[in-house]
Amino acid sequence: MPRKIDFCSKWLLKVDNTDRVCSRWLTKGKTSNSFRCIVCNTDDLSCGNGGWYDLKKHFDLPKHIQCMKDVFGSIPLVVSPHPSASLSSNTNDDSVCTTASSTSVNQTRISFVNIYNDQRSLTRVVKVTRAECMWAMATSQLGFSYNSSQFLPEVFRFMFPGSQIATDYSLRSRKMSYVISHGTVYYLTNELIKDVRKAYGFTLFLMR
Repeated sequence: MPRKIDFCSKWLLKVDNTDRVCSRWLTKGKTSNSFRCIVCNTDDLSCGNGGWYDLKKHFDLPKHIQCMKDVFGSIPLVVSPHPSASLSSNTNDDSVCTTASSTSVNQTRISFVNIYNDQRSLTRVVKVTRAECMWAMATSQLGFSYNSSQFLPEVFRFMFPGSQIATDYSLRSRKMSYVISHGTVYYLTNELIKDVRKAYGFTLFLMR
């Protein structure tokens, strides 16, 4: 019986049918010979028989192609292993926004982001990405349904017909899920680590 092919980390750096690296949507599965598509939100898919050709078969599927369009649209959004520079809380002039701590229900709710005056001219792509990130953070904090964003691009284009940002805004429910679960996780993890480092002691609860 032939030996099954294990997932290869080099596949993350190979390009798919969009000429972009597969790491945008590809992760290793729970077993050594499986993979997952975080854009299609699949369970483990086998790569044990065909290896790379199993991945190619998946990213050529019409469903995957449509999901990629829903998530990424015309705006490039690449998951980075480091906190996003556009969302990090720093002291340089490139800082765009930072989350603020939430308050109890009996207190006045403070803004979920603080906007800083940017000293440089932001590109159109950066402005659109910033707007989408801000709405994703608001959706997460205020507990909105992802489906509430399904038709927001059309609403914004109607409300702001002269806005270039509204023209390119493409954050629908599927992309919203991707941004919150994969696009902001590194930033929020970094913020948690910074808070823990400031504490003299802490207790960690693991819940299942």
